[in-house]
Formats: sequence, structure tokens, C-alpha cells
Amino acid sequence: RTSRTNPNNITMSRVVVEFKAGKLALDGKVLKADPRKGQVKVVKGEDELTYVQWHERTADGPKPDAEDSFVVFPDECHLEQIPNGRTYVLKFQHERDRDMFFWMQEPKTEADAGLVANFNDAINGRGFEAAA
Repeated sequence: RTSRTNPNNITMSRVVVEFKAGKLALDGKVLKADPRKGQVKVVKGEDELTYVQWHERTADGPKPDAEDSFVVFPDECHLEQIPNGRTYVLKFQHERDRDMFFWMQEPKTEADAGLVANFNDAINGRGFEAAA
């Protein structure tokens, strides 16, 4: 099992993909929204590992320290839309207890599919060279 890491101990080299999204928590069978604004990032670390991070977003932009930060490996997970809305799940194929839920906060709904495709390419090891 890949554990969450302390974002302050990770030296990051570059953000590959990012988009505005809040977090949702699964409470039984109901998703409950965290009211804060957020930013989801895929970061390629200097250690060559891929990190998914969630940062709270304030009027000054995303906070520098990630509230959630964890390593993902190719084909371990993917982001997919949950029917009926702008709600998404980062679904882990073999560890469903690690699933994370987000609600898209980007202003243009029509951009969602492209953001999700870029996110999935990035976490699965595709697209790093293009983003450099």
C-alpha cells in the first residue's frame, strides 16, 4: 500500500497537470462536499516519482503546502466522472479504500474532459516530456 507522504519532505521539480477542484468525503453512501476551494495537481518529483496533491485555494492562490500528497504508479488509478454532475473519483483499481472524490471548480464545463484526459495521461506516465 502506498502511504500518503508529508508534502514538506518532498522536493518537487514540476507541476505536470493542475485544475481547480474541491474535495468530497464519502460518508456511508453519500458524498459530502468540503466547502473550501481547491487545486488538484499532478507533480513529477525530483525523485522521478509521480505525486497527486490537493491544495486549499485562497484569494492569493493555492497554499504552498499540499493538504493531501501521495505517490501513484502507472496503471494504479485513474480519474473518471461520476454520472450526473461535475463530480469525479480518483479510482484505485485494487485498493478501493484509497479512492478520492473531487468536484470540479473550473469555470468552463466544456474543458472538463480535456483536463481529465491530461490528468490520466500524467499519472500513467504519459505526457511528462510534453509538459517539460
